Amino acid sequence: IEKEVRARYQCHYNVRHPGECDGQSGYSVPKLDGIVEKVIRMKFAEITAASESEILANQHEKEIELARIKFERAKAHLSEKQHELDDYKGETLKVIRGQSKLSIDLLNSLVSDTEAAVATVQAEVKAAETEYSALLESADSLKREYDRLLSWADLYDNSTFEAKKMIVSQFVKAVRVARDYNIEIDFNVSFEEFK
Repeated sequence: IEKEVRARYQCHYNVRHPGECDGQSGYSVPKLDGIVEKVIRMKFAEITAASESEILANQHEKEIELARIKFERAKAHLSEKQHELDDYKGETLKVIRGQSKLSIDLLNSLVSDTEAAVATVQAEVKAAETEYSALLESADSLKREYDRLLSWADLYDNSTFEAKKMIVSQFVKAVRVARDYNIEIDFNVSFEEFK
């Protein structure tokens, strides 16, 4: 009688601590690998079904446009405040020459208030620019991740078993298996962005 050798994944925690884990102590390699491969193929199908422009349009286009508008408005507001400050300083020269009916105290107060407003608006411009730049960078990052996943999806179908495991190891952080082969997969990339 010849014995059949069957490969199994062993749950070392369950073996060392019986009864503390609700899962099995061993799982069939072909069955578990088959389940994980189905999930991977499903995720790759989601990626290839979504076009790059749809992804960028759905995720970032509106946010980027709003951030750009906010940045442009902040710059325009800063320009207005700086022009206002220049006008007050020009009027101060007229007061010194005796060509203005405004008092120097009033002008000093207006200049001081406007300088404070300019400083506040400059901070708003800087914050809006930072937000806008961060959104542009995240869009570029998402595009790079999309391109990388597309290349993996193309490679995956025509790869050997070992190559498939290497591809999967690039974006799967962990696979947890519970009783009856219920699995939970943690990914290194967010597939939610590509749906």
